Amino acid sequence: MDYWAPKNGSVFIFPHLEWDLDLTIEKLYEIVNNLKNSLKDLDITIWDQSTYSFEVNGSWNVIFSINNNKKKYMYMLFLDKNKIYGSPFVNNEYKIVLKHRSLLSDLILYRKIEDKLIEIIGSPNHISKFSTKNLANN
Repeated sequence: MDYWAPKNGSVFIFPHLEWDLDLTIEKLYEIVNNLKNSLKDLDITIWDQSTYSFEVNGSWNVIFSINNNKKKYMYMLFLDKNKIYGSPFVNNEYKIVLKHRSLLSDLILYRKIEDKLIEIIGSPNHISKFSTKNLANN
């Protein structure tokens, strides 16, 4: 899959980083808090669980945004079958009024975030597609 649209909704998640790690959601929050504390020059918001949109509600992901120039650039870490994924994403319903964008829309921020995630978590596999067998049940 070139992207994943959970619950066939308006959220589109794009594959990019994959780690072969079996972690808890609490550990993912710890990683994102570490990211935020390491990049104090960025305005990073960590979203509370199940507060972004119904398509991504649940205890399988941590969503954060980088707030820049009145736009929110969206990214998530999520768990699936003993793997962690790092993925830019967008909710198409939030693009115009709320000015939400995929982090892919700003390549400088995108590289800065992913470089720091790699520094914190370790070396990932770079992927361009999701395995449909892993995401079929979500």
